[in-house]
Amino acid sequence: MAALKKTKVKTNDTSSKKKSDVAVYAVDGDIVSLYNDAVRRQKEAEAEAKELKPELEEAAQAKLFEHNIYNPTNPSPSIKLEDAEGEKILYTFQSRYSAADSDVVCDAWDEVCGDKEVDINEYVQETITATFDSSVFQDENGDFSEERYKKFNSAIERAAKALGVENPLGTKKVVKPKKHFHADRWLVFPSPEQQTRLTEALPNTRSFKPVAS
Repeated sequence: MAALKKTKVKTNDTSSKKKSDVAVYAVDGDIVSLYNDAVRRQKEAEAEAKELKPELEEAAQAKLFEHNIYNPTNPSPSIKLEDAEGEKILYTFQSRYSAADSDVVCDAWDEVCGDKEVDINEYVQETITATFDSSVFQDENGDFSEERYKKFNSAIERAAKALGVENPLGTKKVVKPKKHFHADRWLVFPSPEQQTRLTEALPNTRSFKPVAS
């Protein structure tokens, strides 16, 4: 069976020719012009939408918070906005939260609770995120070392000491909401200001989708 020798050389893809060397062929019609113009207009539209989104989200979030605060036992993940021109857009506030910084979340929790006693551990929990530096699998010459790989696989801490390298497992404490937080947040924190502050500290997935007339 063929076996490739491991190499430490970083390769660069040179298969693409320089622009001046690429052959040009004529095609009938204006399909290239239409496509290029569409791409340019798409980029311009995306830039404009990105500029408008913060103001739109501020309005949508305020209305969604208001709706769910008045309906805390039956909150809705989505609402529609309609402007003076009759244009509609769907705003979705999902129960999908990003990992958040512990101190930021605790500060926000104290702020929104005020004198009200609400146990933070009932709704969010501290957990660990990890990263792994796979360069520790290489020897001093930059070659892949199967021995190192096997040692790290069997026991990360023991291998780190045996090989004299730093533990490649990087960890960080983060906070993530518990499953029932998204449903309970409207009942426990019944004001737009509280909801806004929580959303700043515990960011979740939010999206817009135009609604056809």
